[in-house]
Amino acid sequence: MEFSALYRELQNSTEIIRALLSGVTQEEARVKPNVESWSMSEVICRLYDEEREDSRKHLDFIVSTSLNAGVW
Repeated sequence: MEFSALYRELQNSTEIIRALLSGVTQEEARVKPNVESWSMSEVICRLYDEEREDSRKHLDFIVSTSLNAGVW
């Protein structure tokens, strides 16, 4: 996959999440469907943590390695 296509996909994911959450109140976001499930707020926090603490480092490594190898 080309870098520009990958970048667009990542941007689209952000927009999809924003669209899905538009109109959801903070109170609604905190509701857990049952004791074993996560609330919307917990899911979003988990996605944010993964992006900042894990996925971003991996993506940066992949992009820099690929750029240095002349893949893109």
